[in-house]
Amino acid sequence: MWEAGPLEALQRALGSVGENSWTRTPARANLSLIQRGGDLLDERDADRLALRILDMVANPEPFTRRVNPTFAVRHYAGRALVALLPAASGPVLDAVADLISSQAPVEETEPVTWVRLAAGLPHDRLSSPAAERLAAAGTACGPGDLAVVLLETARSSPLAMDEMNRRAATASRPGP
Repeated sequence: MWEAGPLEALQRALGSVGENSWTRTPARANLSLIQRGGDLLDERDADRLALRILDMVANPEPFTRRVNPTFAVRHYAGRALVALLPAASGPVLDAVADLISSQAPVEETEPVTWVRLAAGLPHDRLSSPAAERLAAAGTACGPGDLAVVLLETARSSPLAMDEMNRRAATASRPGP
């Protein structure tokens, strides 16, 4: 999009996604638009949309009751949120990290959304406390994908590094 696309038009369209545009018909279109161009927003607009979508991911029921969507809210909202992460501010990234940390360990029915969000977090822009919370959540997870992503995302944390080393040592031992 940067080289060949109508960048200004896309930024205007993304910037116009307002409070009143989350009704049944445009909600899915809003999420698709954000998913494809959320990283092009300025920090203020990215934060505004990310906080709204973070609420949808954290607690989709109010949105589902109000909009009555024909799509899986957490799935599509999670994808849109990932697209906003490169443009979002540190406090919003920390809020996403906190949500992920509060959900771990997750039920096996919904790990993809959480793994995708954790993998999308720019680890070098997380605060140390947020990285520590992700690391703690990763140590509480079983051996699945979410634990690996949480620990990798929080790799600036000594706790995360200790846990990754412990898991690597355990995995390399011969079985009984």
